[in-house]
Amino acid sequence: MSLRMNTSEDSLLSHAVRMPADIVKPYGRIVRMRFGTDKECRIRSIVTRSRAQPTFRFPSITMGRICEGEGRELDAFRLADCDPAVPWFAEQCCEITYLNDHGEETRHYPDLLSYRKGSFVFWEEKPRRFAEAEDVLARTELLARELSALGFGYEVKYAEVLAAEPRISVVKSLLRFGYRSMTLVDRWQLQHKIDDGSELTWAHACTGELGDYGREILCRAVLE
Repeated sequence: MSLRMNTSEDSLLSHAVRMPADIVKPYGRIVRMRFGTDKECRIRSIVTRSRAQPTFRFPSITMGRICEGEGRELDAFRLADCDPAVPWFAEQCCEITYLNDHGEETRHYPDLLSYRKGSFVFWEEKPRRFAEAEDVLARTELLARELSALGFGYEVKYAEVLAAEPRISVVKSLLRFGYRSMTLVDRWQLQHKIDDGSELTWAHACTGELGDYGREILCRAVLE
């Protein structure tokens, strides 16, 4: 095992991905798609009074900015932020106008747009009982089919799966301690221990055997 000692390309990758351009011409049952900007990605405002769900502000390691969301969206953001295969994501950055089964124009704001393995994929977070409602199933099938023709994926993520243990607790710990970037010295010292065949455990990190920032270094290495 070896660490990537030069992460300059990795640090620039999220900045190389740009918000998709608006789609203004109808395609199938997609009437139009309106996106936010790279600077102001969110296109749907969070209601700050009489909230139906608690809101949160989330410091993203991947994006280097504060993300905002509601309810269980936080778990989706955490999982995307913890996935090294996802160099870019944005919360509620797109307004999709489509024709429903009655031929009426309907607007939809997916919770997350991620860029993974060269493709953009929309995530919609829903508790299973809501995701399996007839109208939501119809929308999911329609958007998954129609958006694929435009180069986008569309997936519904069950809130119960996103919040499953022990994965989500591990993700929280990785993001909590991995926020601090590793220095070249940190990388060299960790690589030296790996090359020596030293045992790297969470207990060693917590007791200082990996240095003053052992937990932070170990978690950041896992994230990268």
